[in-house]
Amino acid sequence: PISREHAGLLLRRAELRAADVDQRGDDLPIGSPEYWDLRYRRRESFGKAAHIDDRGMGWYCEYQGPLQQTLQAVAGGRRDARVLNVGCGVDRLAADIYFDGFTNLISTDIAPSAIEEMKATSRLSMPDAEWMVDDMTNMTVPSASADIVVDKGAFDALMLGPSLFTSAAKVLREVQRVLKVGGTYIMVTHGQGNAKETRVPLLQLPHLSFNIQVTPDMGGFFLLVCTKLSELPEAEAAARWAEVEGWAAGRDREDNALEVS
Repeated sequence: PISREHAGLLLRRAELRAADVDQRGDDLPIGSPEYWDLRYRRRESFGKAAHIDDRGMGWYCEYQGPLQQTLQAVAGGRRDARVLNVGCGVDRLAADIYFDGFTNLISTDIAPSAIEEMKATSRLSMPDAEWMVDDMTNMTVPSASADIVVDKGAFDALMLGPSLFTSAAKVLREVQRVLKVGGTYIMVTHGQGNAKETRVPLLQLPHLSFNIQVTPDMGGFFLLVCTKLSELPEAEAAARWAEVEGWAAGRDREDNALEVS
């Protein structure tokens, strides 16, 4: 489990980053952690993704409907399933999951302002909920500890930042690591209009072991239900990661070269 010292260090680093950019919200890229921390603290979008209802529905869809039905189905009636809600922000999703009976819930976000707000607003109404500042590309969540990972827009937000292929590969490696074998990753994504072409190939990279099911377009978003099939032996996992890391770095260099040219 994460130590208090490690958690405190992560929080302090994020706070220092936020302080460094406190006056430059308009200049921050939407894919950066600093942008989201400043957005939540100031309750201002700085002209970026203003359509997202930060303290309401959040990204793409309400919990009630296909997302709720999917979570209930993969939980198989187990309301004690350990659910990890990544990139939780300050929207209603965590509360919706919790009040649906999934109280064994931990929600994480890289923005300290989001976690501080959610802790404060849920202290009495969600006493069993856990909140933690964490980085999706390098989580402090213990390995094989989660039955279900819920990601509503967090992966998409990360893909707006630099080095998107490297970031995607790292996030998916971490998702696989924290899931138990047989556990499920539920990704809610816009998929750039075609999740089978833009998201499924990333979930099929050789360092991963997922069975992947994709819904049709649900009205501007897709649900991907990805079940962890196995735990790779350590040596094999390391070799596959080295291969993927090199591929992702190469793709990012190509993208950067296109942007410069």
